Amino acid sequence: QRQMCIRDRVSIGNEAFGDCPLLATLSLGEGLKSIGRSAFENCIALTGVSMPADMESIGALAFKGCTKLASAALGNSLTLLGDSAFYGCSALQSVELPVTVSSVGTRTFAGCSALNAVGLGNVSAIGEAAFNGCAALTEIAIPNGVETLGNYAFYGCSSLATVTLGTQERSSSSLKTIGDYAFAETAVKSVVLPDGVSTVSYTHLGAHETSQDLVC
Repeated sequence: QRQMCIRDRVSIGNEAFGDCPLLATLSLGEGLKSIGRSAFENCIALTGVSMPADMESIGALAFKGCTKLASAALGNSLTLLGDSAFYGCSALQSVELPVTVSSVGTRTFAGCSALNAVGLGNVSAIGEAAFNGCAALTEIAIPNGVETLGNYAFYGCSSLATVTLGTQERSSSSLKTIGDYAFAETAVKSVVLPDGVSTVSYTHLGAHETSQDLVC
């Protein structure tokens, strides 16, 4: 197994260290601002990563398939979190998005089957299949600023039983659209919809072909 320390760099390029099966420890120095597409994809021995304070961008597929990655501290300057950035990181247990991140992209955390704690910061959109298959997740609080929940956003989160859409004050939520199958194949039985929701798509709650409830 190998340790890598990256210093005095502003960016890490696309596919820079992808498919490095012996890379186990990664230290990223201050001043690093961006990680490119697939930069550490399929680094199957990598166990943890902590982003420096200046980190602004994590590209699509950056850590996809890092199956031993158990922790990822994202830092407080991050603004862009790419599609499928942590897709298939099946050991990842928790994630806390900084308030500077505006959206969760397509499949960003899909297949993170050990993920049991998620903080969504101030995001305004949750993309298609963003948390698909996060089987250990039991509850999720959707921030007031979220306007759109994408198709299949939490599909297959089989332990997910509690969903809070905004605060208890229903008029304060910005949510307008809940996509197809957003909460299908979960343990969710009921959800209180905020006042502003105008679109609720097909089969969005609970286990397949079971009767579930919305409180409008």
